[in-house]
Amino acid sequence: MLSKSLIKERNLQMPTTPVMFLKPTSSYIEEGQTIEKNSRAKGLPWTFGKGFDTACPVSRFIPKNEIKDPTSLNVWCKVNDKLLQDCLLSDMVFTIEDMISYTSRYMTLEPNDLILTGSPGNNGPIRPGDVVEAGLGQIMTIKFPVKSMEN
Repeated sequence: MLSKSLIKERNLQMPTTPVMFLKPTSSYIEEGQTIEKNSRAKGLPWTFGKGFDTACPVSRFIPKNEIKDPTSLNVWCKVNDKLLQDCLLSDMVFTIEDMISYTSRYMTLEPNDLILTGSPGNNGPIRPGDVVEAGLGQIMTIKFPVKSMEN
């Protein structure tokens, strides 16, 4: 989620259209698998830095009826048990409806497609040996170890 707090934290200009990241389904991993960190730090393009295999941890599918008001939920992330991000979805620059509408103007959305739009503030790099834990309010949590692809 591209949040207003991230825009403020980095002193960025407010975007006029949603910012999306395309991740191939080969980048999706479920809990119990390992994030294999690649070489984005070496200056490779965003496609490789964000779309490599294992780059996109995902949770179980959450049915719509489990989420009464998505804007009242928070997304959070811990690295090595330290809470780094905690942001209400109401802090997103664009509404969920606007992002779906915008994206579907340019590509056909299929069942199980994910729309990824950025991050709350206070994000940073993860390193081999880290453990990343994230969640959506109290609805779900996921946890993943990080290792180097070079190992």
